[in-house]
Amino acid sequence: MFRTRNGRIRPWIALMLVALLAPVFAGCYGNFQATKSIYKFNGEVSEDKVVQSVVMWGLLILPVYYIGGLADVIVLNPIEYWSGTKIKVGSKPDAKAREAVVALVQKGQ
Repeated sequence: MFRTRNGRIRPWIALMLVALLAPVFAGCYGNFQATKSIYKFNGEVSEDKVVQSVVMWGLLILPVYYIGGLADVIVLNPIEYWSGTKIKVGSKPDAKAREAVVALVQKGQ
């Protein structure tokens, strides 16, 4: 019903989905905190530019940057826009702990 004979989604279905979702994501340009946190982590791995470049390629091959960007666009930026809260993504202050933290902070704090 929604797919053509070769298994592809019918173009009018894809167009309807885009039209329905466009108002939800309109104006949801945010801080892209997940992507910035990944970039910051890459910069703090080492002082050596070659090591940073190798880590960057690793994060690109294992789609870490893509997943972070997708999380920003689909989840974090709309939450930030619609709720008015600033989202912080990063590691805990303890340098030995490598756990990710996501925190919602009211704007102005």
